[in-house]
Amino acid sequence: MKISKFLASFFVLVTNTVFANDTYQTQIESFNRVGRSVNWDIELTLNQKELNEISGTLRVWGAGPCNGYQAIKGTLLNNNLEFKVSDHEVKGCGKNTFHGKFEPNTITGKLFFNGIFHDVVFKKK
Repeated sequence: MKISKFLASFFVLVTNTVFANDTYQTQIESFNRVGRSVNWDIELTLNQKELNEISGTLRVWGAGPCNGYQAIKGTLLNNNLEFKVSDHEVKGCGKNTFHGKFEPNTITGKLFFNGIFHDVVFKKK
């Protein structure tokens, strides 16, 4: 009985673990602040602070003043990943959020970016 409890606890810990500095990438097409369609490259770096808390950075680059790094904070619970970014220093760049599923090599879900939700698949770098 003790072994099965140990294995169950170990399985929960392993399936909910984000290893420090894991990096994932995706690309989306969205309008910039002046209404021009732009391909945006997005890189997500995750760190685990506590068992269900994550932190990291969201790096966005495409066109315009919204490029750069933003700190993220969120949760990872039962492979459900949610995070939001810190306020961007450039007014109008938005407050990006994400809700989705975490797997060891991919993260899939919806990223709120430039005022709309985008279906995204982040692939481990």
